[in-house]
Amino acid sequence: MVEKKVKDRAEVMVDALGIDNNYCDSDHSFSPFYSNVGLAFNEKPGIANLFLHYNRKTIAFAEPLVRITGPAKMREHAALWIEQVLTAGKASFAFYERNAWLMETEGAPGAEIRLAREGLSELRFEYQDRNTNPRIVLFTGLVPTLDERDADRSVPFLFGVAVMKGALEPVGHDSVLGVSPDQSGFIRLAFAVEILDMNPKRMLKTLGEAPDMKGARERSRAWLVNALGNCDIQTGDARTEGILARAATSLVTNACAAPGILANRVASFPGRGRYPAHYLWDSCFQNLAQENMDPQLAPDALLLLTENIRIDGKMFQFLCSTWTKPIESHPPMVGWAAWRLVRQRNDKAFAQKILSALRRNNYWWLTQRMTRRGLVACAYPPEVGWGNTPRFERGPIIPVDINAYLLMQVRACASLAHYTGDNSAARALTEQAATFAQTLVRVLYDPSDNLFKDVLVATGERLPLRTPACFTPLLTDVPLDEHKRSAMIGGYLLDPNQFFGGVPFPSLAYNEPAYESGNWWRGPTWMPVAYLMLTVLRNHGFEKQWRQAAERLYTIIVDDGNIREFFDSRTGKGKGAHRYGPTAAVLLRLHMALGEQVDGE
Repeated sequence: MVEKKVKDRAEVMVDALGIDNNYCDSDHSFSPFYSNVGLAFNEKPGIANLFLHYNRKTIAFAEPLVRITGPAKMREHAALWIEQVLTAGKASFAFYERNAWLMETEGAPGAEIRLAREGLSELRFEYQDRNTNPRIVLFTGLVPTLDERDADRSVPFLFGVAVMKGALEPVGHDSVLGVSPDQSGFIRLAFAVEILDMNPKRMLKTLGEAPDMKGARERSRAWLVNALGNCDIQTGDARTEGILARAATSLVTNACAAPGILANRVASFPGRGRYPAHYLWDSCFQNLAQENMDPQLAPDALLLLTENIRIDGKMFQFLCSTWTKPIESHPPMVGWAAWRLVRQRNDKAFAQKILSALRRNNYWWLTQRMTRRGLVACAYPPEVGWGNTPRFERGPIIPVDINAYLLMQVRACASLAHYTGDNSAARALTEQAATFAQTLVRVLYDPSDNLFKDVLVATGERLPLRTPACFTPLLTDVPLDEHKRSAMIGGYLLDPNQFFGGVPFPSLAYNEPAYESGNWWRGPTWMPVAYLMLTVLRNHGFEKQWRQAAERLYTIIVDDGNIREFFDSRTGKGKGAHRYGPTAAVLLRLHMALGEQVDGE
């Protein structure tokens, strides 16, 4: 009797994703090994494009990067490799390490490599010793950056090609290389790219030690096994498993070992193409799934934020390789994510490493954003993470959610201090949290409506706008009678005319005059915020309603299939970025929670 081979997680993922993956643009670029470059492929043979994912706005080179002579008859875009069936022969592509990939052709009459982009300057190329094998060509140059907020107008890059099989053919242009097959009809090329942190000797070593295609695939598979960690997608339904696999691979391919400010850790971009930067609260939500993946991902996502904290304690809204967004911060949720990670992993070293920065961040909020009412204020929607929300239309506010998150972070610091043995600090932080919680209820709770409300800084008026932010104090312990808490949830959050419709937890209540079901933060459902509302339900004993809402949200993401940034709260149609990390993390977390693999928050 032949024993059936048990598939590992990488094989399960690869099978679930199939061979028709979309790698046509920067949001969907082919980019394993935590690379900060990505490749595009389309119906034509070769490589359609090269993307540099590193600095808030993705840089694209001109198409095509590699042209293979002749048409393609068929293509397979698998999770870890690309196969193109040509009229005569085939072409294969796979990464073999970070920012380095292999291309092999069999039977193709030739290939052309074209490195071009508008504004490309100082482009130089040089052959290494022509007698070496492989023969290597290095290009260096300056690529213009695309974001006017970046103080650097261009970024240095290094692009290398090693001809392992075949021969270089002169084409009369410094930025174009021609390659012809060897006597057996084969071409094998290794490519590598470095941005900002350029080291020609390191690149020569990377190119010179490139494996064959079988070796590249084996390395890719080993990387994916490690990247996925304990992430499980099995449901018994092939389509659902495919969407879960897309979510998991979105998280690991959005993860990026980038240079500069982001160096020495793996950053977690919300979207490789649209949002190539390390965002504060997005990283906290992505931790919901990364906790069960590569052990490096979850702590690195948080430590990048705390290690790059400003001297006064401010955490930036996002980090890039060469600059940060300094004007606004983002919701103080690192403590929430860090304490959950410490509990899961029992990691005292991580707790000690992160606690000091969290306390400094608390201090920044409590001094730089403090109002005379004893709570913190925000002047701009991006600081609460809610882009075009109507919450700020009358001016700066004392936001319910930011103060609730800050209370949660102070309590997380108390727990971390106790965990690390600093009982004196733990007691002081616990007392600070209790006082802050009392102030939160006194200022933000409206007893006439039994609801927490944003407060206008200028006048102290409680604003009547109903959003999920109104319920965030219920994520933690505040001095409000349990009966009133339950009545608030039942009267508002579970009302199908306000928040509990077919697409639950819109960013603005369905029956608000300003509600627009598909307009960013004026009505759509955002899965990270919806997840917090699920936590409110479960923490207050609404288990039946929690499951109803969790199943609806899970189904909405799966039915759409593209892991979108947000969802129309009437139709469930996905909008915004594809392969969006926070949505992917919530989907995987719901998959575990609905299968009772994780506890409530």
